[in-house]
Amino acid sequence: MKMSIKIDPNGKFLDVEPQRLYMACGILPIWAISPEFVDVPVMEAFTIQYRFPMMPMSGCKINDIGEMRYPQDPVQHPYCRIKRMGETIYLYAYSVVGIVDKHGNVTVVRMD
Repeated sequence: MKMSIKIDPNGKFLDVEPQRLYMACGILPIWAISPEFVDVPVMEAFTIQYRFPMMPMSGCKINDIGEMRYPQDPVQHPYCRIKRMGETIYLYAYSVVGIVDKHGNVTVVRMD
């Protein structure tokens, strides 16, 4: 199964060491590529591993380069982009996670 992880995919954090951005993502990159969940949709895999309720943040939009827009907030750029099983996972500041499934549906949750 082909997977990829890209730190600072939009080049917006050039003054921050990539390792610091990766560390800011916590355990989520590991959960996203965990071998035991590689054949499970990422939202299901995160739900199983996180074990806390995750409420989608309504009103969030993610464009094709991962910029997240939430009403009346500045644009958020991803610290990390993970691609797996036709899904794209964006990890943002404040433990915000954006998931774009293989059909283009967007789910944004906070996992802190």
